[in-house]
Amino acid sequence: MIRVLHVVSIMHRGGIETMLMNYYRRIDRNQVQFDFIEHGFEENDYDAEIRRLGGKIYNIPPKYEGVKKSLNAISEIVSKNKYQIVHVHMDAMNSFALYAAKKGGASIRISHAHSTSMPPSRVKGLIYWLSIKALPRYANQYFTCSQVSADYLYRNIDKSKIQYIHNAIDTEKFNYQEDIRNQIREKHDLKDNLVLGHVGNFQYPKNHMFLLEIMKEYHQINPNAKLLLCGDGELRESIEKRIKEYHLEENVILLGVCDNVSEYMQAFDILLHPSFYEGFPVVTVEAQCSGLPLLLSDTLTKEVALTDHVEFLAIDGDQAVKQWTDAIERIRCHAFERKNQSEIIAKKGYDIRIEAEKLQHLYEQLTKEELNE
Repeated sequence: MIRVLHVVSIMHRGGIETMLMNYYRRIDRNQVQFDFIEHGFEENDYDAEIRRLGGKIYNIPPKYEGVKKSLNAISEIVSKNKYQIVHVHMDAMNSFALYAAKKGGASIRISHAHSTSMPPSRVKGLIYWLSIKALPRYANQYFTCSQVSADYLYRNIDKSKIQYIHNAIDTEKFNYQEDIRNQIREKHDLKDNLVLGHVGNFQYPKNHMFLLEIMKEYHQINPNAKLLLCGDGELRESIEKRIKEYHLEENVILLGVCDNVSEYMQAFDILLHPSFYEGFPVVTVEAQCSGLPLLLSDTLTKEVALTDHVEFLAIDGDQAVKQWTDAIERIRCHAFERKNQSEIIAKKGYDIRIEAEKLQHLYEQLTKEELNE
C-alpha cells in the first residue's frame, strides 16, 4: 500500500479540504491511503472522518508559534514514518513544507497549486514571492487545479512538467432533486422567495462585504429576496455588524458551517460568488451540477464555466453592484428552467469516480518510476 502524506493548514470545510476529501472517499484505500499533517491542535471538521477512513492525523505547532518549529516537526514525521510521497497544499508557502519533506527523506515531493493571488500585505507578499522562487529546489512534481493557478505558482516551471488535477465532485450527490429543494425551503420558510446563495468561509478572499452590498441594493428591487450564507470564520462578527447596518436581519440567513451543502444547492435559485481570487472553486462545480445559474466575479478563471449558465461580472467600479443586481433580476424575470447537469459535468472531467482512479494511477506511476531509478 502507498501512504501519501498531505500537508494542509487545517481540515475544515474549505474548498481545498473538500476537494481532498472527495478524492479520499473515492480512491481505492486498499491501494492508496491518505495521511494528513495539520497546523494546530484543535479537532477540525473532517478529522473524525479521516480516522474512520483509516488515515492518520499529525498535529504540528501552528505557523504563528514559529516556522522553524513547524518545519522540524514535518521533517521528523516524514523521516520517522518513511513517507515516500508528500503532497503539499499550502499554495505560495509550499516550498517551506517541501523543504522539510526533502530534509526528512521524501523522494516524491508534490506541490499543488490551488490559488491565484497573494494577500494584500506587503510583508506576506514578499515572503510568498521568495517562497515561489525557491519552489523548484524542493518540489519535483507539480499539480494544479487550473491554468491560472499554474501561471501564478509555477511561473518558473516547464509547463510540460505540470499535471492537472480537477476539483472533481460526487456528481450523483449534487443532482438536482425537487423534493430536497422543497424540504430545505420549507425548513427555512422560504416559500416563493427568490433565494440567493453563497458557500464559503468567512474570510477576505470570499468578498462577503460586496455580497452584502448586492443584497442591500437588490432588497430595494425585491424585498422578498433572501440571501443564504453557508460558512463561518474570522469575519463573522464584521459580517453580522454589516447586516445590522443595512437592516437586512430578515433577509440574510447565516447557516454556519454546512455538512449538507448539496441540499442547500437544491434550495438556492442563484449562486453568487464574488471572490477577489481563487484557483478553481469547488462550489462552482457543485452548483453547476445541480443546475443552478451562477454569477461569478470576473477575477475567476473562465475555466470554471462548465455549463452555459455562468456569467462573469465586475467587482470593482461604481457600476459593479448594479451589474450584479441587474443580472439577478434578469434571471428571475426569465423564469430559469432548472435541469440536472451531472452528465455534462462528468464529460468535462469533474466526476470524482473517474478522477480519483486517475489520481491513484498517478501516485502508483510516480512510486514505480522512483523504484526504477
